[in-house]
Amino acid sequence: MKRSIYHIAKEANVSVATVSRVLNNKPDVSEATRQKILELIHNGRFEPRVVKNKADTLGVIYHWIAHSFGNYYVFDILSGIVDAAASFGFNVLLIPDMPRDIRDLGTYLKQRHVQGVIHIAPMSDDVWLSRIGVARIPQIVVGGRCDRYNISYVDSDNVDGAREAVRYLLNFGHRRIGFIGGQMQQSNHVDRLTGYRAALHDAGIQCDERLIFLIDDESAWVSGEGGKQGALYLLSQPTPPTAIFVASGHCIMGALSAINDLGLKVPDDVSIVGYDDIPLASYTVPPLTTVRQPIYELGKKGAEELLCLIDDTSGNRDVEPKRIVLHAPLIIRQSVKPIS
Repeated sequence: MKRSIYHIAKEANVSVATVSRVLNNKPDVSEATRQKILELIHNGRFEPRVVKNKADTLGVIYHWIAHSFGNYYVFDILSGIVDAAASFGFNVLLIPDMPRDIRDLGTYLKQRHVQGVIHIAPMSDDVWLSRIGVARIPQIVVGGRCDRYNISYVDSDNVDGAREAVRYLLNFGHRRIGFIGGQMQQSNHVDRLTGYRAALHDAGIQCDERLIFLIDDESAWVSGEGGKQGALYLLSQPTPPTAIFVASGHCIMGALSAINDLGLKVPDDVSIVGYDDIPLASYTVPPLTTVRQPIYELGKKGAEELLCLIDDTSGNRDVEPKRIVLHAPLIIRQSVKPIS
């Protein structure tokens, strides 16, 4: 089988952008890496991709497009997608909606030169995953997964990230730990709740369902208002939690606002751990301990993997889907205090 730039990148254990820099004789590549890549190119049946159409495009489906502008999560994922696509001459098209009739789907995408589709954090029952699959169009999910469909995905380790966040709180003596999470129709929210429960179970602590607040309203989730509602609910309990794990960067500012409105202080009165490591996390008072999700890398890796599918010279679309999971480390700052 002829090998493309994507195959070379995988064999050399480098990014496709690094291989591209070597092919174009660009700097910023170590000599050892350059020689390794060149050896793979010369010894294998390497065939550079021929751009058939200057308008070749990757489609990106994100159903909450109305809430996307100013959204750090979507912006960072799109940045990764655009950077990877641009390296190989692809445009990126945001697709807010598509025709409901499956017979129109192929025409719709062909007219827009869409060669493959990226789904950002889709719902578990998203019909477009199935319909695009039926249309035999390469696709991938980033920032989540859909177990219902046999589709490749690139996600962060949400279970482990949440587990580590709660373990950190447990290590400081906290036993009543609140959880603020999102819609259970998305795998990343399900996984973070799973990680929360797992950490409590590992510590021999029975999960108190009254300390779990799930945000079902989409606009409240994205705006952060849900975080405020969740913190107010948890802290109004007869025996409130001593710590709260806010499993979304969207909602952390709302939760901090609620704590302030109640006349409480972080971490003196309540400890808090967030998710995503949003840009403001290191500037809050106190700076926020948070799980850092590799959001840009999700978009970049997802686009690179989709380009691999598009560039598959064997033409085989029925290959085993890939399941790529990136590490989400806990970033320690100053929003957690031991129980006295």
